[in-house]
Amino acid sequence: MAEVVKEFSEPKGITRIFGVGDMGVEEGAYPGDMTIWDTGRPAGSDWMDIGPNGITFDTDAESLSYVRYQLWSGPPPAEEGWTHTWEGPLYLASGRIVAITASAPDEGGDGTEFVLPRQETTWHTRVLARYPDTDPRTGFPRPVGGPVLFKLQFWLDDR
Repeated sequence: MAEVVKEFSEPKGITRIFGVGDMGVEEGAYPGDMTIWDTGRPAGSDWMDIGPNGITFDTDAESLSYVRYQLWSGPPPAEEGWTHTWEGPLYLASGRIVAITASAPDEGGDGTEFVLPRQETTWHTRVLARYPDTDPRTGFPRPVGGPVLFKLQFWLDDR
């Protein structure tokens, strides 16, 4: 049975989250590698997009978001109650990931860095999201529904 090896939740909400990116690439330590900015915003009605070294999210400009990171010893159990779920491979050059806002692309990360134990690795990744507009409160604006929650789970298949 897989277990959580390491986890971290952003202690403060992040306004205008763009996504989660590899900090080593953002800092220029891996010249020529794609960044989160190369992935760009999700197209159309997609809630997220993924590329080497980053995941981007579709949120309202002023939405408050919280991000939780988890490193697992193997595939984590399925979780119910999330609005959206994506699972697949994600390559990370440095393994140092951080939430990044859309307001200041030249300033790097706006969240707290979460360090995975391997560099230049393709991780099995699950992204879970809960958006407040999926449980609207009649007569109130969208922000009343609460913040956008993201959980990112990472593991390796070392068989």
